[in-house]
Amino acid sequence: MSKVTLTNLVNLTNQTTAVNAINANNAVLTTAMDNTLSRDGTQPNQMNATLDMNSNRMINLPSATSTTEPVTLSQMTGALVNNGNIVTGLTGVPVSAAMQPVVNASTTASALTLIGGVNATAITTISVLDFGAIGNGVADDTAAIQSAINALPTSGGIVLFPSNKNFKISSVLVIGNGTSTTLSTRQGVILRGTGNPNTPIGLPSLNGYSLTTGPKLTWASGAGSMIAINGPLQGWGIQNLLLDGSGVPGVTGITVTSGQFGDCSNLTIQGCGTTSIYSTSYPIGGFTGIGNVDSLRNNWLNTFILVPAIVGAKGIFLHGDPGGTTDTDYNIFTNTFIRSTGSTNFGVYLGVNDANTFVNLSCSMGTGTGMYFDYTLNSNFPSSTNVYAYEINSFGSTGTPGVLATPNNFYGAITANQAPLPSLVNTVVFSRGQITGTITGDNATAGNIGEYISSNVASPGISLATNVNANLTTLVVPAGDWDVWLDSYFIPGATTNLTNLISSISSVSGVINNANGSFSQLPFPGTVLGSTNITVITGPTRVNFTAPTTLYAVVQGQFTVSTLSSYGIIRARRIR
Repeated sequence: MSKVTLTNLVNLTNQTTAVNAINANNAVLTTAMDNTLSRDGTQPNQMNATLDMNSNRMINLPSATSTTEPVTLSQMTGALVNNGNIVTGLTGVPVSAAMQPVVNASTTASALTLIGGVNATAITTISVLDFGAIGNGVADDTAAIQSAINALPTSGGIVLFPSNKNFKISSVLVIGNGTSTTLSTRQGVILRGTGNPNTPIGLPSLNGYSLTTGPKLTWASGAGSMIAINGPLQGWGIQNLLLDGSGVPGVTGITVTSGQFGDCSNLTIQGCGTTSIYSTSYPIGGFTGIGNVDSLRNNWLNTFILVPAIVGAKGIFLHGDPGGTTDTDYNIFTNTFIRSTGSTNFGVYLGVNDANTFVNLSCSMGTGTGMYFDYTLNSNFPSSTNVYAYEINSFGSTGTPGVLATPNNFYGAITANQAPLPSLVNTVVFSRGQITGTITGDNATAGNIGEYISSNVASPGISLATNVNANLTTLVVPAGDWDVWLDSYFIPGATTNLTNLISSISSVSGVINNANGSFSQLPFPGTVLGSTNITVITGPTRVNFTAPTTLYAVVQGQFTVSTLSSYGIIRARRIR
């Protein structure tokens, strides 16, 4: 719809009419021009109402230099947030509340959606390329990658590593700023590759497959860690990356110190001369008001490790405070595949740690050790490791488990390739209905299957009166399902004439229990045996209680002329 309407002139015959019409048209044009933006900058040049572009675009805008200017898409691409200010592409200009960028979590930083009123710190996904990383395997990308990590808000975010890139690093990449006395003020950082990591080179069992071209970090220095999680902190992750330690002795792929609730997946780690994944924790004593600084509840999914043939190199090393105040615990490793062609290295090495779980663990270490338990670091650890569906080439241990060391449990051995079962101190193997017994001469602890209790009366025991029931001894049996048996021994006098001996396991004091399995007797046709021990065995019989119950070893002798005494032992073993 036209905003300018002029009066048409039919003729110029009437001079007065014509002049009036022309003057009126001039006034209309003047008013219209006053309401139109001046292309040459003539003032006034301000809008007094909303400018409606009617779905048409504005193009060729200059870069914004103040908070009152519009921002173009090219400026927003790669723009990063630091304490609410755009620091890349906008040269430090604060973002107004009406133009806050939010990154779609499933895309890269270039796919930005502008949502009015959202805080600028919601930007959480950035690319290392935006900070100058090259990824050609030649240029040192350490500083660029660390700058990307540091540019995230303190609540964290995602740092992307594009596919088909090899990022050379020469010093550790750090997530978190915690120490042995202070919590980290930064958390929630996830390092994520945008493609599947490469297959390790040099593994015979996987030869012949095409190599993928996923993102890779390559170490280019001496001893050190490639990535360090400096807790105590909660929330972190490393995903879809290949870490190559270049076969350098003293290199650790990932070091986790008091890191909690991590989310790691699809990792390939090779060539790390010390350890591929090392998890430990600070001692609790350095902190005030903090209840737990363990490395705990971290999830590791689809981890492929190639351990170099370097003496002592380890695939996974779970450890903690040697004093036992903190440790690595309650972590879950699912679908873990560890390989090596070495002879003096380790797949999984367990130190001060407990309650960690491995599901579908495969360790083939050449002539090295697949899983190793070290009790010399603290005799009460490792404890309560649970391994489900495992194929491990060999097991080893050093040191003696302490009194607080709880069993490490193995379920579902995969023996298709003749992998052995563990036969070590402080381990229990559950395999096709069989439970490996102890080989250390120790006892099952209270409440566990195999628990043994007894009550013994030594010789000469108690004196008996003929045909009178007597409690030889008692045994308090805890709640549970038990097998109980009684060995009763009778000693007659030199001239005692015996006619009957009775032994019974009873739940009532002084009362013979005639139930099958709980009662035994040995009759005599009026016989004098002299002072000879006579044994009467009762049981085993099954008892099942829901509360602790006292059992009585009840005996009786029928005799004449002289004396009769009895001694013995009542025993019970928990069957479930």
